[in-house]
Amino acid sequence: MKTLYLDLENGISGDMFLAALCGLGLKLDSFEKKLKQAGLVTELRAAQVTRRHFQGWGLEIEESSPQPLRHLEEMFEAVKALSLTDQVWAHVRHALVRLAEAEALAHGIPLDEVHFHEVGGVDTIVDVAGAFWGLSELGIERVVAGPVPWFEGTAETCHGLISLPAPATLRLLEGKPVAGVWADWEIITPTGALLLDCLVDEFSGFPGGTLLRQSLAFGTNPRGGGLRACLLESLPAETRHADLEAVWILESHLDHLSGEELGHALDVLMDEGALDVLFLTGIGKKGRPAGSLRVICTEESLEHLENVFFRETHTLGIRRRQEMRKTLPRTACQVYLEGVDAPLQGKAYNIGDKKFCKPEFSALKQAALENSTSALELKTRPVLK
Repeated sequence: MKTLYLDLENGISGDMFLAALCGLGLKLDSFEKKLKQAGLVTELRAAQVTRRHFQGWGLEIEESSPQPLRHLEEMFEAVKALSLTDQVWAHVRHALVRLAEAEALAHGIPLDEVHFHEVGGVDTIVDVAGAFWGLSELGIERVVAGPVPWFEGTAETCHGLISLPAPATLRLLEGKPVAGVWADWEIITPTGALLLDCLVDEFSGFPGGTLLRQSLAFGTNPRGGGLRACLLESLPAETRHADLEAVWILESHLDHLSGEELGHALDVLMDEGALDVLFLTGIGKKGRPAGSLRVICTEESLEHLENVFFRETHTLGIRRRQEMRKTLPRTACQVYLEGVDAPLQGKAYNIGDKKFCKPEFSALKQAALENSTSALELKTRPVLK
């Protein structure tokens, strides 16, 4: 598994992130062609630059012509013209909605009145679509980042002088770990905050693995430092802990499904090969009842179950991460209960030097029907052997 680690000490913007991917080996030729066909840009230039005696990567975007102000639906139409894969398109759409929501809340206006002037309509499309497309092209499956740097200062906008971080940036950084730094200018743009919100699977220290490549990317502000990105390959599980196995966690927050639809989705995911499913209830945005749907699966079933997840829930984004699990060996067994003539199918396992054998609940239910009692009552009866 390929993991991308982001060192955020000097901040992040959309163009810095895409430039960092270019430093890791991403080629923009095919993406540039998509943008040209959509009438958005004539040229993308990712090139090495030197700043403060360090060499890194920078990105320049040359627009094909003056672009109109775009509202959310116009942004969707522009991205659709790029002919991205369904998965990349779903991620980009979700990210644009998140950015529009943050801007709408910051300015106190309805979602459909948000127009992408301050964050730059074309730049936003290039940065956001390019980020998800680039991760897919490089085969990166997990993004980890260090603490988010806090910064201060002011910035001149079309709404006047505002304090930093910008209101939309602040909303997108909610729930993220922050650390104070010395910067008094905008080192995290709204688009940069959006990428942290939608791309990062975990905020933690440097992850383990084999370092494949590293890159340093600079933004447009000459005062700013660089975004350092490291591409790693996770060590095979068997080389770390022989008794552990790798599993994948797929997760999404849902607030739009009825109880029947949610129950059906859980059943289908199990039928299609999930190791386990779980729905954790809570309260989502705008005070709506919501919950987190979590699916555990193997590497072999990951892509299939992710597609099933999208199909059965119509969520617009799924987080994925790899975790290690340790399981107890188990074997099939027969359980004899007091007062029940036929043996019940069960599973046997050991914890330490003690052996346990318990009946499957489906077997308990069937025995309860045959013996005119409840499964709960049968469960309390002594095990004969």
